[in-house]
Amino acid sequence: MNLPILAAANVSWLCYIAIVASVFFGFRYRHSFFVLPFVVAISLLAKDDFYPLSYFPMYSDPDESENYFYIGTWEEGTDPKPADIKALPVRHLTGITAPKVKKMQKAWIRERADELGTKDTKLPQEERVKKWLELLDYLREHKRSELPERLALVEVWIEYDKELGYRETPEVVAVQHP
Repeated sequence: MNLPILAAANVSWLCYIAIVASVFFGFRYRHSFFVLPFVVAISLLAKDDFYPLSYFPMYSDPDESENYFYIGTWEEGTDPKPADIKALPVRHLTGITAPKVKKMQKAWIRERADELGTKDTKLPQEERVKKWLELLDYLREHKRSELPERLALVEVWIEYDKELGYRETPEVVAVQHP
């Protein structure tokens, strides 16, 4: 949180004073309290995403691509395209959050890959589809309210390209319909 007065001014000189004072008084009085201003001043001086001092260390070195999943439904046709699918509030309908859906499918695919003696990245597509369909079945079993007859699991890849910037590429990976 930046205080308006400190945000407008260059506070680095205050940080240096706090560092020197905390080291001086820390050695003079031998009290652990003086470590606190030292750590705060160092963290304020840190630039970029230095791991222990970053506000969000888990995001300090992101991958160039990442994916997420969502559950959706569509109106007509048997083979939906990502643009046809309307996302569903999966937490409201099943009590399972969207991040939990991703964690579940990831764990189930890793488990199946271990059974087959391969890496999860090398798992054949038909095995992945089986696990994704099992996930949709699981969501149907644990529903809180009625789910539509047509369900689709959509995987969206977020990729970074230096020329184009960020882009999202959705793909329907599993569907259930009557």
